[in-house]
Formats: sequence, structure tokens, C-alpha cells
Amino acid sequence: MPTLSTHKDIRIWSIKKNWLLEQPKNDRIKSRVCTINLFIEGDRGSGYHLVMCIADHHTVDTWHESQKDAMEDAHEMFGVRECDWREIPDDDNS
Repeated sequence: MPTLSTHKDIRIWSIKKNWLLEQPKNDRIKSRVCTINLFIEGDRGSGYHLVMCIADHHTVDTWHESQKDAMEDAHEMFGVRECDWREIPDDDNS
């Protein structure tokens, strides 16, 4: 199954190389708007990973039983709509 990709501008709060989507109780931590790159990779047999990448921060992922579940998680966390996803062609030329 092809990998899906999209990106979204979001506000994050940074603590070293980690990032948070919600403002922490420590209000001295500054926030910034940045672009998050999102990918959905996997297949029906192994499940799907929603991969979330922000430059200069750790990449994180979540596992989902279906591609639709991963898309719904991306929508809940970042407001990504189903029509925002684009297929990345496979590199395999066989």
C-alpha cells in the first residue's frame, strides 16, 4: 500500500528536543508555529503508523489497525482532512 503524506502548520511548545501540542503548566515555556509533516505507512497485515515529524525535534508515531483510524487520529490531533492526504509513489519499479 502506498505511503500517504500531508503537512500542517501547528503551534507547539518545545522542551529540549521534545514537543507538546498543549500548553504545559509551566507558562515560561514558549510556543511557536511550525510545520508538522505527517505520513501514514503500513498495510492491512501489520497495521498502520501515523508518523509525525517536526524539524529539529524527535519523530513520533502511533500504531493503528486501519488506515482510516490513522486518518481519524490525524484529524483529531491536527485537523487534517481526508482530502489533504497525497499518495507518495512507491520506489519499487518492478
